[in-house]
Amino acid sequence: MYFVFDVCHLVKSVRNCFADLGVLYHNGERIEWRFIQELHKVQLKDNLVIANKLKSKHVQFHQHKMNVKLAVQTLSNSVADAIDFLREDMHLPQFSGSQKTTEFIRLVDRMFDICNSKNVSGKGYKTPLTSINLQVGLSLTSDSDINILANLYPCIAVYCNILICLHVFIFSSNVCRNCNEQEEMTEFTKLYMSNQDFL
Repeated sequence: MYFVFDVCHLVKSVRNCFADLGVLYHNGERIEWRFIQELHKVQLKDNLVIANKLKSKHVQFHQHKMNVKLAVQTLSNSVADAIDFLREDMHLPQFSGSQKTTEFIRLVDRMFDICNSKNVSGKGYKTPLTSINLQVGLSLTSDSDINILANLYPCIAVYCNILICLHVFIFSSNVCRNCNEQEEMTEFTKLYMSNQDFL
């Protein structure tokens, strides 16, 4: 018997805690919610969208806390790419020091994609788990990912559940990996089918 945590609720919890805290720390480096807010300000001011879906409802989400799509679109690769572009190519000073933040955003995005896989034709981390991609590193438990999670430091102890949520992401992926390896029940495992919304 195996059990898997619901990824949709996990990503909302991570987003909520990250926004409420404002700052997380990893080995002394800051992971800051304000960079997401600054990205939104730049896009509003210049009336442009840098290949992402970030809007006011993503930043001011408290009236929409249960909306999974908003949480996923906020902590997405496209948002991380936009922040990196404004720092590295546009050299905007308000994005200085955002490297660790975009690394964290990509980690959450990667976790969600794996735990929400549904399409057998999916690419990269969105592909269902198989005996092949489990062996080539598409699981979550890389040393760098674990290092980030193990060394995150929330500045207010009461919000330590952000760590719990992130560790649960890894736990859920490992459960499905073990299920595939030990049982060999199916050719592939679509983790989306274990989510509460699907069930």
